[in-house]
Amino acid sequence: MRLLFTILMFSCFCAGAQETCSLKWLGIVSDYSGYLFYSGDKINEITIKMVPEGSVCGTVFTEGMKKQPFVKKISSAKSTSDTLTYTLKLKYHPAADEFRKALEPYGLTYININGTRIWLISLATLEEARKRQSEMEISQLQWNPACGDPNMPEYYTYRIWSLKTKLHYMLGGDYAKYLYTGYITQFLDDLENARKDKEDFEKQH
Repeated sequence: MRLLFTILMFSCFCAGAQETCSLKWLGIVSDYSGYLFYSGDKINEITIKMVPEGSVCGTVFTEGMKKQPFVKKISSAKSTSDTLTYTLKLKYHPAADEFRKALEPYGLTYININGTRIWLISLATLEEARKRQSEMEISQLQWNPACGDPNMPEYYTYRIWSLKTKLHYMLGGDYAKYLYTGYITQFLDDLENARKDKEDFEKQH
């Protein structure tokens, strides 16, 4: 289940996904030197490693990937007792949203791409990122001494506002760079934590 605040922040990126089986973890490995899923450069294959929740997930995942227009062939590679490994031969380099939608049915909150943890919901095209930026409402908020005091409600409001402002900037900037250097993930993590802290504070007061 995706965390509430991130759903609200990025809800336009995914809709209508239905879980067919759940994966505990999924990682993508590629020797492509650019930003994977953000280029028209040709890539021939990628490797996917995953930890399934149940014994049927491997079959379900394989059948699901075979239906994707960018997949030429999927084959099983050497696996361990809990990790399944697949090689995907590609017809073309899929766009970020196309690959995200292919993974949405499997209950993943995060994926790992070449060692970088990424919120699946943030694997978005530049057009989607710009659209989300235009839809984000960033009000003017002036700092005052209460914003620096964790015993005051203004502290939590200002913290969330500051993080949203920075994320708003990144959505309109070099999005792929911010995504693959971990900044998008870090700010989404921080936003989720800030939201929880605000809720905890309100419950106690």
